[in-house]
Amino acid sequence: MNRGASEQPEYCRALKASNISWIRTLHALNRLAPVVAMVTLLVLAVWPNLIGESVDRAATDARVREVGAKLELIPFRLGDWVGTDEDLPAAALEILHASSVVSRQYTNLRTGERARLAIVYCGDARDMLGHHPPICYPRSGWNMALDTNEISNRSDAAAAQSSLVVQGDTIATNLYRFQKVDSSGLDRRITIVGFFAVPGVGLTRDERVLREQSGSRTQSALGVGQVQVLLDGHPNRVDVERIAKSLLESLPAGTFDMLLGIPADDGATGRISERTDGRTERFGGMR
Repeated sequence: MNRGASEQPEYCRALKASNISWIRTLHALNRLAPVVAMVTLLVLAVWPNLIGESVDRAATDARVREVGAKLELIPFRLGDWVGTDEDLPAAALEILHASSVVSRQYTNLRTGERARLAIVYCGDARDMLGHHPPICYPRSGWNMALDTNEISNRSDAAAAQSSLVVQGDTIATNLYRFQKVDSSGLDRRITIVGFFAVPGVGLTRDERVLREQSGSRTQSALGVGQVQVLLDGHPNRVDVERIAKSLLESLPAGTFDMLLGIPADDGATGRISERTDGRTERFGGMR
């Protein structure tokens, strides 16, 4: 008992010292409070500049509705081509949050050739990231099947590079070939010609441009389109390009301008200039 009494003062001194230390810490925090508040206000004030200008959501939503309405007006009769609505392949449906989709199976009444047209538009470019054939199709069991003679010399070569002259414009595209054996043992093959329509940039086959666009809120909010022509089997390259060209040049004038956000009455010539890096830029349009 006496021993506990002798130890009590030591315990009390330790407790008192601990309380004093905690009180001093609270006082230090109180002194820092105005500084913390000021820093918080400054961050809130400059935050929009750090992440980009604020996005006009009303204008963005109006743009999405406009593109969707115009895509729905693409005719089922395009020159010699007659189309019917057809769901996109499961692999293509990997494109999440798409604002508008057109998927048609067209048949050429003169040649009997068939091709599927797919146009996908996202109101936010970030929703398109990672959603293009070399990513989506392998996820659904398809294997890349490019002929080694077609593969380009790019270090990240996942496709052959191609150029289509459509209504006098040169469009740089990617050419993909895939194949897989389905559950019945049937060897299935598909060929895809595709490219992106990036507002402010132009028509491009380079997905890196899309990533750059997605790095800015304002640029990303301009949206992005992806255009694909899909053929069954693995036709030779000459036939692939001929069929894709025939179908694409039958689209209504201004289809690509619409995806690029170029007003129909802005006086742009619509010419596209192919660049050496695989991108394209449109003269007279947005830059």
